[in-house]
Amino acid sequence: MGAILVIDDDPVAAKLLELTLHPRGYRVDVARDFTSGRKALEAGGHDALILDIFLPDGSGWDILKYLRNELHLTLPVVVLTGHRQEDFAARATEFGANGYITKPFSPRDLAAQVEHLIG
Repeated sequence: MGAILVIDDDPVAAKLLELTLHPRGYRVDVARDFTSGRKALEAGGHDALILDIFLPDGSGWDILKYLRNELHLTLPVVVLTGHRQEDFAARATEFGANGYITKPFSPRDLAAQVEHLIG
């Protein structure tokens, strides 16, 4: 169906994403930090991005800005974060995200968002 890039330093969340999306026909590539995530975006080949905000060596916000403003990619993005600050969902939309989910997340809801974004 498509290739999903996950940029998330949480190995449990990354594994759950793989277990959720792979059976639905998606290839899931995981980058565990800002640097490897940025390199994976530059390499291309993904149909959507699932992005954590807090990464060990940078910010998901910076990844999102880089994706939209420097790479000029319209790749669908779902922000996935464990932080429930009130302004995060609005900020995600302002920075160009297409969806927003908080951890812990429902695998079914996440899969539905991905399928809605990329079919």
